[in-house]
Amino acid sequence: MVTLLRRFLLALAVAGLLLLVYGQLFPNEDRRIRRLLNHVAAAASIPARPTPAQMILSLDRLQGCFSPDVVMVLEVPVEGQRTFRGRAELMESVKAAWAYRRSVKVEFLDIDVKLDPAKESATADVTARATQPGDRDFFVQEFRIRLRKQSEDWRITRVESVRVLR
Repeated sequence: MVTLLRRFLLALAVAGLLLLVYGQLFPNEDRRIRRLLNHVAAAASIPARPTPAQMILSLDRLQGCFSPDVVMVLEVPVEGQRTFRGRAELMESVKAAWAYRRSVKVEFLDIDVKLDPAKESATADVTARATQPGDRDFFVQEFRIRLRKQSEDWRITRVESVRVLR
């Protein structure tokens, strides 16, 4: 009786472990989109003393997350609305912003993914938080991100700031 119980518990543990490994190796579309967004946040973050090689690598990683025809519409507090069209223009603005910033950590909180029925496009509502080490203040902004599946990989096609208070 005791050996039968042990075998059952061992089989249950092995089945649970296999299910966990399967979920990591073959993630569903929601999980793949969340990974992409976390990858974008990590690539957009600036380390304390970045080397030129680190900056180029981060820019390359960030560029790979966007479609070539990406459109980004941002509400900038002082300047108003800014629109970036195309991956090249977006990456040039990122390089310019990185040149004037010290260390920044970007995180996406409250990721809410909605897949279309065909699972070829999706919309993600996220709250972005950017913090600088040593500062108590931080920047928080909500974004609506549209994604499209391109050759089995998800790419960001549109990013819009969400105006919370009008």
